[in-house]
Amino acid sequence: MPAVRKTLLVVGHGSRVSKYNLDFETVVERLRSFLSDYEVRFGYVELVEPSLKEALENAALFSKEVILLPLFLFGAGHVKN
Repeated sequence: MPAVRKTLLVVGHGSRVSKYNLDFETVVERLRSFLSDYEVRFGYVELVEPSLKEALENAALFSKEVILLPLFLFGAGHVKN
């Protein structure tokens, strides 16, 4: 894979309900279609893979700049606190 200048890493909470994860990943896919200059990826805070740590490590392998975008679609504890 050629080196990518920037990666947008969208961070979701993660849910035990797979439909909610699919909704989140659908939003990420839409972002990907609009942001062709970026490598758009995602990671989750908990409950689902890829973990945020894993997603950051992977992005760092091919990007010099990683931009994090928190995208929480529901009010979980990480958002409330």
